[in-house]
Amino acid sequence: HDRLICVSTGRTLNEPNRMLYSKQEWMKTQQEMNDIFADVPEALSNTLEVLSKVETYTIEHGPILPNFPLPDGFTDNNDYLRYLVYEGAKKRWGELDELRQLAELDKKEMENQYAEFATQHGELKKGIKDDSLLNRLSEEQARAEALLKELKQTKATSSAEILRLKKELATVRAVLRDYIRQVDSLQQLNQVLIGERDLARADAERTRAENNSINQQNQTLNEKVAIAAQLDATGISISPLKKNGKTAKKSKDITKFGISFTITKNVTAAAGHRNVYVRLLKPNQQVAGQAGTFTYENRTLGYSAVKSIEYTGQEQRVTLFVPVSEYLSAGNYSVHIFADGQMIGSSSINIAK
Repeated sequence: HDRLICVSTGRTLNEPNRMLYSKQEWMKTQQEMNDIFADVPEALSNTLEVLSKVETYTIEHGPILPNFPLPDGFTDNNDYLRYLVYEGAKKRWGELDELRQLAELDKKEMENQYAEFATQHGELKKGIKDDSLLNRLSEEQARAEALLKELKQTKATSSAEILRLKKELATVRAVLRDYIRQVDSLQQLNQVLIGERDLARADAERTRAENNSINQQNQTLNEKVAIAAQLDATGISISPLKKNGKTAKKSKDITKFGISFTITKNVTAAAGHRNVYVRLLKPNQQVAGQAGTFTYENRTLGYSAVKSIEYTGQEQRVTLFVPVSEYLSAGNYSVHIFADGQMIGSSSINIAK
């Protein structure tokens, strides 16, 4: 710093009477000042007296600039300044067609961007179901379209308006990016939900298929149980009898038939009351001694005899008699036994003439 003082005062370092620092250059405390001026204390009191007599005022104020009225045809300082700049530039460099073309190109590029942003807002709305987001996108689309309209009505040389619309363009761009992120996030979430929905549907379909399979198995099992629960008639004998109860050898001597059979043991079948029907068919397949009808496989069939039994699940021997008064021809006679809507046994006998 000492060398800088020499440079500023035009002196050299070797000159004895040049300006030097006293090594006391700092803001001193009141006590330090009292110590320095201990021999002349009035110097300090006089300084304070002068300070007390100084009037307080401020130098802070707004800029003081001259007010120049705008010439006719100008309503804005910026427009008039732009005019002066262009006129000065023409005097110095001639016509500024290239600059005007650049300004027009810049304005056209801004118009294209505004139009593109308005279109993108419209595209974003197509896949959105959220009413709140749709309303906000519509508002931003309308804003971009309004700014585009305003830009088209603005002269390319109106730099202040072009600058303002450029700032608006940056805002529109930032808002659009934010909405793109929101829509992308919603679409990703939607894909996750679609995947979860498809998995749920697949699980439901698998469960439905499993239930159908179980139902089919149950139905099959029920059918097997029903089959297992069916009664079975075995040891079927057909005895043609005479009037005196003895066995008849010829068809002309028969007055009745004795039908005997055993209902086998079946613990699966439900115990209880049963009607057992006997259907005796003559050689011509007509029912012998028909006493009534019953239903079998949605058909009405005639029976020759019926007997009510109390089935206990144990083996049970049953005998029924079929009286006949019609003419009986020689040939094959067959008997069919029915219970619980099922045919539980059959047999046949050949009778001579």
